[in-house]
Amino acid sequence: LPTGSSVEVTCAADANACYACRNNGGNFPSDPKKQAETGTVSATGEFPVGRNGTITGSLDFGPPASTLNCPGGQHTVLVSVLYSNVSLSSDSTPSDSDADAIANVPGTFDRKLITTARAQC
Repeated sequence: LPTGSSVEVTCAADANACYACRNNGGNFPSDPKKQAETGTVSATGEFPVGRNGTITGSLDFGPPASTLNCPGGQHTVLVSVLYSNVSLSSDSTPSDSDADAIANVPGTFDRKLITTARAQC
């Protein structure tokens, strides 16, 4: 890709998130309400092409949104999230079919954000 052109990059993944109700004191009830949410998440950004046809940048996306309805005095918190089937794709501008690419990122990426949660989705 020529220096000064741009590339649109999309990152997408399948996501599994676990949400639970936590009280305003920061504690989880002994039998917390919980909910698993799944879905595809993605982010897209336009990146300038630098020297030698390289691009550098980052994209951020979050887990699928929760629809969990917590009782009074409690609020929804994200307990854990797992991403799989991560892929990167690009679309160059001006269009150059040789520069368009798709890359699959192997593995799963997970994070338990609240280790004290009793919730297991």
